[in-house]
Amino acid sequence: DILIFKDLKNLVIKGEEGTIIQYDNNLKLGSFDPLTGKVYNENNPAKPAIKYAGVIGSCIALNNCKNVTVTNLFLDGNNKSIQFGGRYSDLGIQLTHVGIYITDSHSILIENINSSYFGLDGIVITNKPSSTPDDIRLLNVICEYNSRQGLSWVGGNSLVANNCQFNHTGRIGYYSAPGAGVDIESEVGPISNGYFTDCQFINNSGCGMVSDNASAISN
Repeated sequence: DILIFKDLKNLVIKGEEGTIIQYDNNLKLGSFDPLTGKVYNENNPAKPAIKYAGVIGSCIALNNCKNVTVTNLFLDGNNKSIQFGGRYSDLGIQLTHVGIYITDSHSILIENINSSYFGLDGIVITNKPSSTPDDIRLLNVICEYNSRQGLSWVGGNSLVANNCQFNHTGRIGYYSAPGAGVDIESEVGPISNGYFTDCQFINNSGCGMVSDNASAISN
């Protein structure tokens, strides 16, 4: 993990024009032998052993934060140069390499951000159920050429995405299911009030937008 913020309020993370955070070459993601460093293909995909997990982590993580702005950054996961290992889960390599990971955080503005080329997702939003709107806004955000999803929304109430691009998932480096532009899946609780306007969902390996657990998703 690069930038981790927990239990903070009123934070601005701002780059100047042309600011890039790029991951190094030859990082490992997937199952590897911890002694030799070689690709390990015998990990049980249904119940993988964590000792074989090669994890890169998150570029920016917000945990229990409020009133945060992240703006004017290119987050480059460099999945073109990742060493992908053996499977970790029955859906390929489901290990964290994410541009922005939002957990139980509110009043978050992600603006003028390019979060692309990650081994998992460009952005993950996972908020527990709350009667108060999360107020998460994605404005002018690009999530392209990530390996699993452009955006995974797995819990929360109130997400606005305007003029965003969730394109070309799984088209470079590695493909991991479901390979969608946006995946809306209620893993931590009900999901409601999502609004996508003037957004693109182009040339993804899977669906442009996929929604699971439909009974727990509204609006």
